[in-house]
Amino acid sequence: MIIQAFGQRAFANEYVLHLAPARRHGLVASLTNNSLNVVPFDPMELKTSTDTRVINDAHKGSITGLKTIDEDNVISCGDDGVKLWDLRTNCKNPAQTFVPDSGSPLCCLDVQGSKLVAGTQLVGVDAGVVFWDMRKGNKQSMAYVDSHSDDVTEVQFHPNDPFGLLSGSTDGLINIYNTSIEDEDDAVYNAINNNASIHRAGFVQSKDGVNKIFALSHMETFSVYHIANPDDESETPAPVEFGDIREKWGCQYVADVLNGYIAVGSNNDASAFNLLPYDNDTLVDTANPISLKGAHGEEVVRCVHMDNQYQCIYTGGEDGIVKVWKPESSIDIPTVTPSEAADGEWETTQKKKDKKDKKDKKDKKKDKKQKEKKKEKRYAPY
Repeated sequence: MIIQAFGQRAFANEYVLHLAPARRHGLVASLTNNSLNVVPFDPMELKTSTDTRVINDAHKGSITGLKTIDEDNVISCGDDGVKLWDLRTNCKNPAQTFVPDSGSPLCCLDVQGSKLVAGTQLVGVDAGVVFWDMRKGNKQSMAYVDSHSDDVTEVQFHPNDPFGLLSGSTDGLINIYNTSIEDEDDAVYNAINNNASIHRAGFVQSKDGVNKIFALSHMETFSVYHIANPDDESETPAPVEFGDIREKWGCQYVADVLNGYIAVGSNNDASAFNLLPYDNDTLVDTANPISLKGAHGEEVVRCVHMDNQYQCIYTGGEDGIVKVWKPESSIDIPTVTPSEAADGEWETTQKKKDKKDKKDKKDKKKDKKQKEKKKEKRYAPY
């Protein structure tokens, strides 16, 4: 299926970094000038209206994350913490601000109900996963600071389990936590070494009902892992490793992994951007893509949002443009549905590993990473 752009909104001399819908108000876009911009969510309004609501200087530095809370509120993060924006107000100031006790700059965030989590940059030897309960003000409620040894680039709450959390880092590790446990050594349910810096990672709802995660590296390698149960002595299935997907999927980069699709692009003469149907497991259908014709020209597409209500696709790119794409026929946009995984699994699992042994291993890993940093140049994501 080939789709033509239906409408667009341009922001001169800036990149569009993130998109997040707030349905009663519009589509929120973060830009490289540290602003948040609310444009019409309705495709026809976006095409015909020039209305844009601007929140200037939303953060003192780069905006590194943007998420939807509900129809009225979005939340963003950057060097100066996390800020909640209530779009029913004039937004001269955020409704709430959350700063980690360490004061570390933030790389990413996620929100689930009143629960907020953010991943920090590496400062000294610490890179943390920090938590807040937004009902209880802006005081940090918990932090895990020993499980990663470099920038935490991804955090994601499990869509169904109230205590499940994933974190990924440029140290190549993906950790799964039981967040009902405050002690970090006991909270780590599963640790996976991806052997490559994490750009994106997340839980996937596989058809067999098994908890799995995907990992996309900054080197454009893609893998799918089973989440091992430390109390289950049976062997965990081997990961599905796609390797470098650029040639296999006919692209130069992966913009995002969505529910049911993988968004891939090429910023060469082809100016291609495709949504490859993905079964949330091991099958990626490169033969039947949804193709956004012309995409954002030779510029990289930074963000994608698919909307079932309007049957539209929204994209933001390094050309400073937000585009809406409306197909002539309906498209299948899967929605997240409850998993059949056992409820409460995170709470009932008892750790078999000796606590001191786990701590010793983490200390050795951290020492090794610090030595390697002196010899290796860190990869800078696009």
